[in-house]
Amino acid sequence: MVSRGEGPGVARRRSLGALTRAAIALTAITLAACGRAAKPARAVIVAPPPTAIEASAEAAPPPPLPRASAPVLACREPERPVDGAQALPSDAELACREGDRSACHAVGSATMAPGCRAVLLRDACDGDVAAACLDLALEPAGDATSTVALSRLLARACELGSGRGCREHAAHLDPGDERHEPLARGCMLGDGASCRLSAAATTDDAAAATSLDSACRHGDALGCRMLGERHFAGRGVATDAAHGRALLLRACMLDDASDGGEACRELAAQNALFGGQTDAPDRSALLERGCTKGSVDSCRALASERYGAGLYEGALGPAARLAALAPEDWFGPYLHGMSLYNLGRFDEAVGVLERLCELRSEWPYCKLWLYLARERSARDGKLELARTTASLDSSAWPGPVAAFFLGRISEAVLIGRARRGDGRQQLEQACEAHYYVGARHMAHGRAKQAARSFELTIATGVTNFVEYAAARAELGRLRAGAAQPKAQPP
Repeated sequence: MVSRGEGPGVARRRSLGALTRAAIALTAITLAACGRAAKPARAVIVAPPPTAIEASAEAAPPPPLPRASAPVLACREPERPVDGAQALPSDAELACREGDRSACHAVGSATMAPGCRAVLLRDACDGDVAAACLDLALEPAGDATSTVALSRLLARACELGSGRGCREHAAHLDPGDERHEPLARGCMLGDGASCRLSAAATTDDAAAATSLDSACRHGDALGCRMLGERHFAGRGVATDAAHGRALLLRACMLDDASDGGEACRELAAQNALFGGQTDAPDRSALLERGCTKGSVDSCRALASERYGAGLYEGALGPAARLAALAPEDWFGPYLHGMSLYNLGRFDEAVGVLERLCELRSEWPYCKLWLYLARERSARDGKLELARTTASLDSSAWPGPVAAFFLGRISEAVLIGRARRGDGRQQLEQACEAHYYVGARHMAHGRAKQAARSFELTIATGVTNFVEYAAARAELGRLRAGAAQPKAQPP
């Protein structure tokens, strides 16, 4: 209805303003449905001159609602935000409202509400966004409620150009010829793992080498490593050790961890074999890289070498990584705990050595070291030591050490017990006895007596014993402390 004094142009401008307000209200409902509040308008909408409004109104009906609004409105249950979840990208929100399906995929990927995420991914997949179809197939709350539905989504992702979609689709097909086509397409689309799997599916060595070459060029670390090993053996390719090492190095340096860091470990072993005279980085750098990428053997070798060299600070990282990668392997907590101990970080060492004792409950030395770590961090460990060594024969080594810690025998008796056995056995027992005596002196603040005991430990020359290494570390800390200038009184 036109009020008095209003022309048709004014009425049309008022209609446009009402439409704008309705669109803003719809946006607020849409975002609230996905657990978000509407944001203030980012720009002021300025109406064009009356003549332009009149022309547009006469030429076309009012614009329809954005295509993406309907599926978003279906998400009416707000979800509690997940800790650390990223905020929805505002630019993508705006583009999604305007019907950009790729933007809807971005919004759906970042949306915190799983049900809302699935709706947005479905809308984007229907709009031919390959990555959305793949994400929807892998979405726990998505449309892939059956094997058939999953296979269809993956096939669609593959068809739309997702290399990983092709690979995932092949994995859901029967082994054999059915997998060849999606893997070949995935490889063509740049998915290195598809190329590698194509190589594994053929008995033709030359064809396999070609597929592995493609895998490597597409950044698949395991493909590079497998091709390098073929160059060492001359399998399907010319024998070329230098090129094989170059391929191992490429596999090692790629961020892709599909080979689990084993290329780094193999190259490190070759460096040792050839005296380090290769074009690869040094052995320590290779092992560190391999450990970071998940190679258990790389972590083990690196932690062992650094611990053996007295580089305890450097041993902490690979030892802790080894314990994380192989939680049932006692060697990680052993190197980690003893490195902390030799650094004088006794309080930290306690928890790690407790884990070691869980894994090696039958090993008496673990209980001795745990007791020392507790004592050196001002904890009372005697009751636990008495309980865990109750079945230990006090007449057989290292039973006398436990008896000494528990106050049942004296220092002199312990040293006397260490002299039993043959020549080598006596040296080894003396190495241990003198260290444990020194550790007790240190726990009670008797630094001079402790230093003397540690020197006697070193004098045995039993360099492969953990007590020898610990004695050197203790003496190093004592001498470093003595070298510190004393504070002058004011």
